[in-house]
Formats: sequence, structure tokens, C-alpha cells
Amino acid sequence: MLEYVAKRYGTKREAIRKLGGFENIVYKFTRGGQPYILRVTHDSRRTVGEIEAELDWVHDLANHGVSVARPVPSERGTLLEKMETEQGTFLLSVFEEAPGGRVDAKHPAWGPDLFTEWGFVTGQLHACARDYEPRTGLPKRMGHDMNIFRSQPIPEHMPAAPMLRDRLISIEAQMGALPKAAGQFGMSHRDLHHGNFHVQNGKIVAFDFDDCGYDFFIQDIAMAVYYASIMPTWDAPVSDLAQASDNANRFLEPFMKGYERAYSLDQSSMKLLPLFVEKRRCELAIILLEPWGGAAQQHAGKREWIERNIDSIKRGEPCMLLDI
Repeated sequence: MLEYVAKRYGTKREAIRKLGGFENIVYKFTRGGQPYILRVTHDSRRTVGEIEAELDWVHDLANHGVSVARPVPSERGTLLEKMETEQGTFLLSVFEEAPGGRVDAKHPAWGPDLFTEWGFVTGQLHACARDYEPRTGLPKRMGHDMNIFRSQPIPEHMPAAPMLRDRLISIEAQMGALPKAAGQFGMSHRDLHHGNFHVQNGKIVAFDFDDCGYDFFIQDIAMAVYYASIMPTWDAPVSDLAQASDNANRFLEPFMKGYERAYSLDQSSMKLLPLFVEKRRCELAIILLEPWGGAAQQHAGKREWIERNIDSIKRGEPCMLLDI
């Protein structure tokens, strides 16, 4: 299959190496001395139309000067290539490699200046999304009610799963009743945490728009606050309410300072932040229920995180208290 990829993107088979991936398979290759990222998606996860809509938006953001990893056309000039196999259809898309590298709370760049830049890039996304219209003939990307469990079913065999699912359904029902006010709703990254951007010389380049779609803009702010507070380092999730709250409020002030340099949300949207944070908490608890709470899990911090979240979700307690 990689021979096919090499031909389509003007490189050599031996230049392509696997990086990993969670819901897609991700590779890196060089062409003309430049590094690129190849994403391989099975069409059971994303349709051709869904990926075309994603790539159109990211291309539009790049053309408007937003700091994102730009999609790269194949040798045939298309941003999306299809590969038919006995295992079904795989969809290929290539992006410029973002310069720099990932950061977390152990990195010297982690702090108010980075949080301000994070907010600024998020605000840029929303400023462009406000006026964005897909090219004629392209389908629209999915909406805020997209089913994130389409390719990874809820582990119903786990005792806590029904409670977590019902809580998430209740939150989504509340969101479904919210008005989609102009300037407060539009195309959003929906997953812009510190695992999905690189930093070089204090500047952020965002990537991995696989979950992007039409949503309330506050969703992107909630994702940033949640991950910066609960997962500042990926190996040590924060379970303690006081610590998570302190992390969140120290993050939110510089983040919003940067955000408001590029865009501004109504106060009514900001008041929804706790609801959107809680949605992500419930989604992640379901996603991590089996790997972190199952019999094979030996990491004490991860097991404690899932157990404490199950307990507090059941009792209706938040994972953080926000000064908004």
C-alpha cells in the first residue's frame, strides 16, 4: 500500500515511516527535502465528503494567515486520494509538518505566554469561521451533535457505562436546546489541546482537524481549559478538584487575553463554559473507562482519575470550579 502512497505523493517507499495514530494511521515522509505528514483514514470512520469539507476549511484558514498545518495536494493536484483495498477504502490526506514540537507542563515554554498564544490562535480560528462558506458543491462538515463513538463504541459491559452515557445524553440535550447565535457558532477545531499543536519560538501551529465541525465556539475554549487543567502532563491526570480549579483559572486568564486579541464571545457564551467542560469530562470518562479502569490497568494515577470521575459525575459534582 505504501508503494501506492509513494507514487501519489512523489516520494519513495523507504522515505515513509509510521508515527502511530489513535483513530487514524499517521506517517511521515520527505519530498524535496521537506517533511510532510500523511494521515490514513478508513471510510468507516470518515466519509469522502466529511474529509473534503475538513480540508477545504483548513485550506481556507491557511490562506487567511491562521497558523495551521496546510493541506498538501498529491501529484494529481487533489487534497484527497482514495485507496481501494480488500479491507475497504482508505482515504489519504497530507499536511505540511508543523515546525517545533509538542509541549506540556514539564516543558519550559508552559506558562502564561504560551496560554496567551493558544488563546490567540483559537480566536483567529473563530474570526475566520464566522465568515467561512464551503466552496460550491462541497458538503458541509458534521455538526456539534456528531457521534464521537461512531468508531469506538461505548463499553456497555463496564458497570459505570450506563450512568456515564445517560449523563452525556442529558448534557447533549441541554446543548441541543441552545440558540445558535450569529458570531457564537460556526466551524470549530473541537479538539485543540496541547497534543494537537506544535510550538516553535513561542508560536503555535495547530493541526489534527479530524474532529472539526460546526459547533458553539465555546467548545474550543472548553477543550483548551479542560486539557490544560486536567491533563497538563499526559502521564499524570489531575483528580483533585482544588488543583484542577487552580490550574484552570491560572490558564483561563492569559488564554482569554490572547483570544480577545482576535475575537470576542458574548458573556452568555462564556457562562456555558462549565457545561462544555463537563461534556468533555463525560466523553473522556467513557473513552478511558475500559483502558484506565479495567483489570489490566496498573497505573495508580489513571485508575484513581477514572474512579474519582465516575463518583463525582454520579453525584453531580464538577471537575473544576471556574472564575467566570
